[in-house]
Amino acid sequence: MKKPAEHPAPSGSQHGSPQGQAGANFDATYRRLLQGASAANDSELARALGITPQSVKGSKDKGKIPSSWITKISKENEVSADWLLYGVGAMKRGAAGAAAGQVVPDDEAMAGGLVLVPKVKARLSAGGGSFETNGGVSGLFAFRAQWIRSKGKAGQMVLMEVAGDSMEPVICDNDTVLIDQSQTEVLSGKVYAVGIDETVVIKRVDVAPGKLLLKSENKDYAPIEVPVGEDAGSVRIIGRVVWWCREAR
Repeated sequence: MKKPAEHPAPSGSQHGSPQGQAGANFDATYRRLLQGASAANDSELARALGITPQSVKGSKDKGKIPSSWITKISKENEVSADWLLYGVGAMKRGAAGAAAGQVVPDDEAMAGGLVLVPKVKARLSAGGGSFETNGGVSGLFAFRAQWIRSKGKAGQMVLMEVAGDSMEPVICDNDTVLIDQSQTEVLSGKVYAVGIDETVVIKRVDVAPGKLLLKSENKDYAPIEVPVGEDAGSVRIIGRVVWWCREAR
């Protein structure tokens, strides 16, 4: 029987050959396989692949992943093969990628201590505009792993562009914000991406009895009061803004 092709850990290139070093890159690809198969450990992955746990251990010992594993997990779980191999783009095939939680970047996608974070094709309203999205990822941006992990959960972070002037002069129109979607518990005074119906706004959030106060830096905009708990309706905390930047104009 023909031995299946094996993939060492992918290199730092986003779209290059799967040939590359083992070690940390293998571990990253293996973690994506576990996640793609909804497996918690080696035994569950073996069941998903229809092989023995000893076969899984053998591949781990060699630091090589058979191509048949990628094919099977991709086909049976509707997971992107590019995501499994390289950590690029959305985990699920055909995922819109722009809605909160749909983009699943991998925190070991690049070698050399770097983390890839996707910038989604969406604009967050920081004024009176609405949430605009056409799906997908517009690019991947590298951050130092040690720095970004100090800010939160790297695998749940996305970059988005701000539209509007309600947060000026702190956050300006066309600035890019880094949102950690794992941080949805409100810390009073911090900046969050907040969804209200079909609108997503960037606001400084304060907690008051039975409600949240969404505050703008621009004094031309009055605070927005929204209820919490069962009365919150369609209001949702998408994630905390942990960093932002702007291009020179």
